[in-house]
Amino acid sequence: MIKQTLQQKLQQKFSPLQIQIMKLIEIPVDSLEQRIKEEIENNPVLDVDTDFDAPKDERVQSDSEDTTPEQQEEQQERNETLDEYLNADEDLPSYRYADSRDPSEDSQREEIPFSEGTSFYEHLESQIGLHDMTEEQEVIAHYIIGNIDSDGYLSRKVEDIADDIAFNTKLQEVTAEQVREVLDIVKEFDPSGVGAVDLRECLMLQLRSIGFQSEQVETAYNILDTCFEEFSKKNYDRIKKKLSIEDDDELREAIDEILHLNPKPGSAFSEAGSVVKTAPRISPDFILDYENDKISFHLNVK
Repeated sequence: MIKQTLQQKLQQKFSPLQIQIMKLIEIPVDSLEQRIKEEIENNPVLDVDTDFDAPKDERVQSDSEDTTPEQQEEQQERNETLDEYLNADEDLPSYRYADSRDPSEDSQREEIPFSEGTSFYEHLESQIGLHDMTEEQEVIAHYIIGNIDSDGYLSRKVEDIADDIAFNTKLQEVTAEQVREVLDIVKEFDPSGVGAVDLRECLMLQLRSIGFQSEQVETAYNILDTCFEEFSKKNYDRIKKKLSIEDDDELREAIDEILHLNPKPGSAFSEAGSVVKTAPRISPDFILDYENDKISFHLNVK
């Protein structure tokens, strides 16, 4: 016997966009870039915007008749060196880190002895006792060091570090200003440049540690302090005009001082000695925020 009935159901359906978003959320951050590349290769409509609204090189080109071929070749070589230097904080090509051993030896890597040495973070923490700090400041210093990445840069905001300390320790009334005071002390640690928030500050810290004993160092510091954007674009004519530099040799020597600095002070320390076995740093896939009685989350794309 066939019966026909009317039944009411509540069913949730996802739109194609929601399904795609859910699939992207499931992908770890490390694999997200590879997934994007695959989508671009498979879909000819998609394209990558590599401009990022960045202005093109605005340098004022000098008259070619006033420049000899040797000077042009030297300038080209300097520009290439500067490009490589400014991009030092980006991921290096895989061949720079490639293992020269036979792939068949991968299974035996656990048996290879490591030369145990002082890690970058142990080196920083060992310097806490060398400075006149209160017990409270030492706790803050440990938290600051824990938020410095392997290249030597501070990876979190001062306000967030203050919140973590207040939440995880007995120091319930730690302010962002107190964290900044201890951070200024940490920035004096070895290697110089550690604790900076960006490349500009990292280089300026290294020049301060050298001391302004020469005009070249002082000019280099002024370039980073007031003309970093022009320096990153290799707009040397504008730098000369802005800093009232009349001699090309003076500008060249100052830039050479900058190029001899280390854009990754943390990496330089870990590579200076033998192989150091350190624990991997974990980066969360998501960041959960609670504000105004609302919970929100977003991908950690940094």
